[in-house]
Amino acid sequence: MEHWAAGGPHRTGSGSEILDGDPSGPGGERRADPRLSSADPADAYAPCIPGILELTRVHNYGAAWSSLSGKVVVLLVVTGALMVAVAWLLIKKIVRHPLGVTAGLFLLGGGLGNMIDRVLRGYVVDMLDCTFIEFPVFNVADCFVVCGTIAALVYYIWIYPNTDAKNWEKDH
Repeated sequence: MEHWAAGGPHRTGSGSEILDGDPSGPGGERRADPRLSSADPADAYAPCIPGILELTRVHNYGAAWSSLSGKVVVLLVVTGALMVAVAWLLIKKIVRHPLGVTAGLFLLGGGLGNMIDRVLRGYVVDMLDCTFIEFPVFNVADCFVVCGTIAALVYYIWIYPNTDAKNWEKDH
């Protein structure tokens, strides 16, 4: 089974590069490749919840599904611009409803987390590997961005027109 991250596929069915050709040892448990040393952080792997979640360190040089792989400056500029826009909406109190504010804070937190990785390392460290579905490896900041985006859409479609939009019109 292949997952896309870090600019290309990696095998999770065999535990990525850190497992040898036979992923199961005695009793079917995963076996780490003895050739790897603990000094190689790019190949870290640990089972977490068997059959559901593994921790697999992947260096992601792109954005979602490794799009724009290797374009660090573009990703930093786009992420920075979006974060400034969200911060402006919150600072100017255009968004006042708790769901909208929470969505904005989630987006800022997730964006900042990935941005820090990208600035300090040149890539984002992804580590959460859902083994029960075919999905790319992701990180906690990605969870915040996705949850913030969903909350922002719910807020904008169903809540904003009835609350904050009316307050904005009243104030201006």
